[in-house]
Amino acid sequence: MSNDPQTQNDSKDKEKDVKIVVNGTEETVRKGYVDYDQIVAFGVALGLPMGQNILYTITYRKAEGKPHQGDLVQGQTVEIKHGTIFNVTATDKS
Repeated sequence: MSNDPQTQNDSKDKEKDVKIVVNGTEETVRKGYVDYDQIVAFGVALGLPMGQNILYTITYRKAEGKPHQGDLVQGQTVEIKHGTIFNVTATDKS
């Protein structure tokens, strides 16, 4: 193990990061909680449409906190762990 403080800090920071899966794509986030808006942002970055008339539905599974699976709606958070899976879909509210 290195005695270099920067290397030790980098190692500790990496321990605080976890990999989650959003629409089949692995993303690295801080361990703890993610909210609806963060997951929508990942979905949009992956190509989901955005706009005034777009609604997003998010389901998750393999979460850290209880419930371990379910729906994530606006204003909610979910406790994540390495491997938590999110599926985001967009619909046009016409």
